[in-house]
Amino acid sequence: GESGGVSVALDIMLTEELKHEGMLRDFLRNIQEKRKKLNLVPSDKITLTISGDKALTDLVTKNKEELGKLANVASITLLESDSAETITLLDAILRYEVLRV
Repeated sequence: GESGGVSVALDIMLTEELKHEGMLRDFLRNIQEKRKKLNLVPSDKITLTISGDKALTDLVTKNKEELGKLANVASITLLESDSAETITLLDAILRYEVLRV
């Protein structure tokens, strides 16, 4: 007899939007790990200077407001990568300045 089951089809294709969201989450996690290593408390604001490839700088530019809220970033400065090689998200150069209130 029939079991009356339900079939579900999943679309497992990654869209560009999902890829960017994943990159942003990885980048935020990287910032939070650095904050922890610096023994910062959540109220400590930081400024970021970021040097990276175009994908990274585009990602940061598009999400500055969210980065500010989620990682307590007061300001972000983007630098052109002076390296002949592309600097990827995981190899991005981050410089932190702590602004203690």
